[in-house]
Amino acid sequence: MDSLFLKKVRTEADIYKIPRIKDEGFEFIKQLVIDHKIESVLEIGSGNGYSTLLYFTLPYVRKILTFEYNPKRYNLARHNLKNNKNIRILNQDFLEYFESGERFDLIFIDGMKRKYIDFFKHSLRFAKHSTIFISDNINFTGFDKKDSIPKKHQNIVKSLKEYREYLTKLDGFDTKIFPDKGDGIAITKKR
Repeated sequence: MDSLFLKKVRTEADIYKIPRIKDEGFEFIKQLVIDHKIESVLEIGSGNGYSTLLYFTLPYVRKILTFEYNPKRYNLARHNLKNNKNIRILNQDFLEYFESGERFDLIFIDGMKRKYIDFFKHSLRFAKHSTIFISDNINFTGFDKKDSIPKKHQNIVKSLKEYREYLTKLDGFDTKIFPDKGDGIAITKKR
């Protein structure tokens, strides 16, 4: 993958104010992906395709299925991902996707924050016993640590708090939360 192209896609996300994975967050995830020899990724929330492309630069990753609900972001991502036949992008709500019998090594949850619990539950049908679930942005730009949360973000912060509690109490799974990695990352695995 051409690093100039990756830089262009990263800059595009910043210009259009499309949320993207933080560099230090991806560096943390990258090592996990390499250590576990992840070959297939299910990504919920493509944005403009930046994180999708980052995953595809890693050794072992051979197949990615990614979802982007927002039509404008989907079109940007489709354009940015068009030269890779091993990346499939769908413009639909992940919660309405039932077609595939595929199972994935890694499920990356990075879509609408208020739907994280629903995304996790729905993604179980695409998981193997060894699947690793990564949830990004669980601190939502640090608002979870502030006393005063802007009204427009209160529901998102509340939803993410509920999601963190859900993950840590989920029977049959172990979750580790890394609040200082990127914008907060949760790693969940079946026991």
